[in-house]
Amino acid sequence: MESSPARASVNRLISGTAALAAATIITKIVGLFYKVPLVKYVGIEGMAYFLAANHIYVFLFVISTSGLPVALSIMVSQATAGQGSDDDAGRVFRVAMAMFVSVGAAGTLFMMAEAGGIASLIGIRGAARSICVIAPAIFMACISGAYRGYFQGLRIMGHTAVSQIIEALGKLFLGLAGALFATRQGYDKETVAAFAIGGITAGIGLAMLYLAAAKAVYDRKHKIKPTKAKAPVRGTALTLIKISLPITLSSTVISLTGLIDTSLIVNCLTAAGFTESTANRLYSCYGNIAVPLFCLTPALVAPISVSAVPLISAALRSGDLTEARKLSRAAVKLTLLVALPASVGLSVFSRPIIVLIFPGEPEAAGIAAPLLSLLALSVASSCLITTTNALLQASGRAQVTIVSMLCGAGVKIVAEYFLVRSPMINIAGAPVSTFLCDLTVVGINMYFVAKHVFGAPSVKAFLPASISALIAVGGAIPVFGFAGRAGWGATGIFAAIITAAAIYAAVALLTGAADRDFLAALPGVRRLAGRGQKQGLQTAVIKDN
Repeated sequence: MESSPARASVNRLISGTAALAAATIITKIVGLFYKVPLVKYVGIEGMAYFLAANHIYVFLFVISTSGLPVALSIMVSQATAGQGSDDDAGRVFRVAMAMFVSVGAAGTLFMMAEAGGIASLIGIRGAARSICVIAPAIFMACISGAYRGYFQGLRIMGHTAVSQIIEALGKLFLGLAGALFATRQGYDKETVAAFAIGGITAGIGLAMLYLAAAKAVYDRKHKIKPTKAKAPVRGTALTLIKISLPITLSSTVISLTGLIDTSLIVNCLTAAGFTESTANRLYSCYGNIAVPLFCLTPALVAPISVSAVPLISAALRSGDLTEARKLSRAAVKLTLLVALPASVGLSVFSRPIIVLIFPGEPEAAGIAAPLLSLLALSVASSCLITTTNALLQASGRAQVTIVSMLCGAGVKIVAEYFLVRSPMINIAGAPVSTFLCDLTVVGINMYFVAKHVFGAPSVKAFLPASISALIAVGGAIPVFGFAGRAGWGATGIFAAIITAAAIYAAVALLTGAADRDFLAALPGVRRLAGRGQKQGLQTAVIKDN
């Protein structure tokens, strides 16, 4: 049986991940409800403007916020470890906030001033208005990132989860309201897209206000007041930069690859003989339908890294290598437990899932379904990239992620350039290049994780979840077939998903992919177990060894 402190740390990792994952599920569902009617208002081809502006925003967002929140969470975690205090963490936060404000303001001003030039550079001039509208989101996202990094360093994941839900709901209601208003006014597609993307800006603003209020309440509750820094401000700032820079660079490389997609895919398709209109439509089906569904699973895995970084960093700071290794193995196990069934399920049921979510776009579904099946092959590797990046960052080897991401980006760009230009392969070359890219990155990352973090992974780390996923999806296929013959319509895919989930849960317990310690760490199971114990009941899931 694991030592109590190590078990407690793994429990914190699982419960923190569960809280953020629940919020992620809600935000992604809300995001789909947002995008489905948006396609109706703007149209598949018109959504290219929305997608282009969003890619520009995401690229600058990654530059502005990917590294600093993680660095802040690490420094806050270290400041409160051992003999540290909330006052020490507060001093780190104030230095970080000043940096966030500066970076966010610069990003917003650049985006607004160069909107027209950026739109021309990527070859989608109609995106200029949308770029201007989403520009203020950079500044507000930076402020939100500071608050989230602070709370994550304190291992308080609830505020991050709530802010994500607020952001998603703001995008849904305000974005759709804007798009509906612009459509009824008879505005052109470029303007409708700009109104729609304004929902993202508004949602981030609401989330920022919530986080600011949560920080004020926390400070008042813990009686934290501004105090004179013990360490020089410059030294704290340099440490933040030193930690955040490699993380930012590695994240920027992969984001830049997505930005290159925006112009590379369309240009390569036209070189393959497609008209510009057809090329835009193929790109939009890929980027607005297949890619968002593919990204659902990596988004669910992202909370694992958010929860793991401060815990592993604190363990290493206190010199507890055993705890750090156990946390790292638990993070990889959690990742595979989520990623493998999603990969198999998306690959097999890609078309019915798309038809269910986008019922009014049969032609687009026909284009996007095979692309999603190909993309699904990259789900597991993409999720492992997120987790292994976090493990390397927490162990002080963030520079490895820069090398791996650069290698992966190079593979993707070269593969995509030649594959998409082929008339026979065309748009299918995009998901294939993503698969090759992710394999390259995860291969490099896993080598260094095995060497420096927790040793070479055994087959046991991958085999149980893989077997469980194959059995689960295999059992769901006949259910879906029966539902189709019975004329259940959309209910058929729900029946298949529920069947697969039930089979997977049972087989995962039998194969050891998920054990009772894992289940006992989940917040809902832990609360249920507590009620049972009060009534004198014992359950196998939570029974102590």
